[in-house]
Amino acid sequence: MDEERYEGESRGLACFLAEISARVGERLGRHSMLYHAVQKALAHRDLKSLRHARDLFNALPRPERLELSAAVLATTLEPAPAKTACRPPATVIILGRDRPRECRHAPAEA
Repeated sequence: MDEERYEGESRGLACFLAEISARVGERLGRHSMLYHAVQKALAHRDLKSLRHARDLFNALPRPERLELSAAVLATTLEPAPAKTACRPPATVIILGRDRPRECRHAPAEA
């Protein structure tokens, strides 16, 4: 199946893999199959490679998946510096959930 199962699947997978990429290299090593699959997926950005890397991540033992996820969350949940901290009102966050979230790692679409 070469089509997205849902709108934004490839973009979401690319964001996820970009987030875990460095942590996979640190925790599992640069010789792990997952590390190479993530690097290939991020280089090619084709749906098949992105899904394969996600499947390898999902095949990891639960403790390793949790450790990688926790490492990513620890870095992404750090408080922003005071001068750039800008948070919309809570109603916008709740009501704006149907809008796609911007990914820091995905290339801008033209």
